[in-house]
Amino acid sequence: MLSKLVKYDIKSLIRVFIPVWIVAPVIAVMLSATIHLLSVADGPLMNVFSEYIGPILLGILAVLFVAVIVGMMIMTLILVIRRFWNGLLKEEGYLAFTLPVEVWQLIVSKVIVAAIVNLISGLIAALSCLILFLGISKEIFYSMGYTFSVIWRSMTGELGAYTGVLIVLGILFLIVTSICGIYMLYASMSLGQLMEGHRVAGSFLAYIGLNMAVSTITNIGTMIVTNILPDNLVNITAGNAGLIITLYMLIMLVINGIQVAVYHVITEYVLTNKLNLE
Repeated sequence: MLSKLVKYDIKSLIRVFIPVWIVAPVIAVMLSATIHLLSVADGPLMNVFSEYIGPILLGILAVLFVAVIVGMMIMTLILVIRRFWNGLLKEEGYLAFTLPVEVWQLIVSKVIVAAIVNLISGLIAALSCLILFLGISKEIFYSMGYTFSVIWRSMTGELGAYTGVLIVLGILFLIVTSICGIYMLYASMSLGQLMEGHRVAGSFLAYIGLNMAVSTITNIGTMIVTNILPDNLVNITAGNAGLIITLYMLIMLVINGIQVAVYHVITEYVLTNKLNLE
């Protein structure tokens, strides 16, 4: 049933996002082409373009590009919040909670879809920026490729056998961090429902409170671990950058995983026992 919930949610969200996901790279291509034409303008017609039409078109496309990229990020955040707020905490929640599914499935489906939409929006934004850079100068790509090769050689030389492990851990860390951020929003909105008549303000305060609590607990935990860390482990990791980074990534994954579990428990508890739909 969870797969059906995910499929339904993602279909409804993608219908909204597809136009933006298409428009962003299209505008990037047009802006890139305009920049390229202005840089190679030659001949009477091209001179007219470079002097009159080109600069105006360039300004319009540049404003549109920034507006679309920023708008896509804001739109992603707003719809991620709105789908949870309206779908489970408002009147639509009556329909959702009548479905033959567990509360945890309703929550997890929202999180999965939100994470997928975040990922796609991020990739579209990155692709659009790469297209734009191509129009500005091909040298940027050559520089990026050279820089990447230098960094890669440095990583493989410094990290050795840990390189592949760290790449996998890095990808997992990005995914888990994204899910953790979404869960924090959902837990905050759920806690905000406990403040009758001030649910939006309650959600905002809960979000600030959760951030402060996580920061405080993380700092305290870091100090405790640092003080109790065995001396022999310090000696083993000394000078071994690959092992140090691997241990750090694993610790961060565990911390984020614990946060996800706590946020889920909070959200499910409120939705199961304390929710008063408007």
